[in-house]
Amino acid sequence: FGFREAFTLRNTEGQPTMRFLQVSPNTFIQLVPANANRPPGLSSVLLEVDDVQAMVTKLRQAGAQLQDPRVSPNTKSTLTSVIDPEGIRVELIQMTPGSLIGTAMESWK
Repeated sequence: FGFREAFTLRNTEGQPTMRFLQVSPNTFIQLVPANANRPPGLSSVLLEVDDVQAMVTKLRQAGAQLQDPRVSPNTKSTLTSVIDPEGIRVELIQMTPGSLIGTAMESWK
């Protein structure tokens, strides 16, 4: 489709472990290889929020079970996730200074 490669993360052998394709300034497709723990197909959806901690608090008050937000070692963004009834992981992500996704968004021309 001609999407721009925002960034690719690789393991120590140089094999891709995660690739982000940039569709528009703030729309990405995240590709990860299938493996024994991740079957082929849609496995997660990422939603950007302004304040991930405030969103976690709000969702917990509504009964959702979420982990405390953490900085992803992969993308350097602050995130948490919840699994929907169909087994899809919904990640809530807050761009932090130096995050790979935020940097790609800022560099879009």
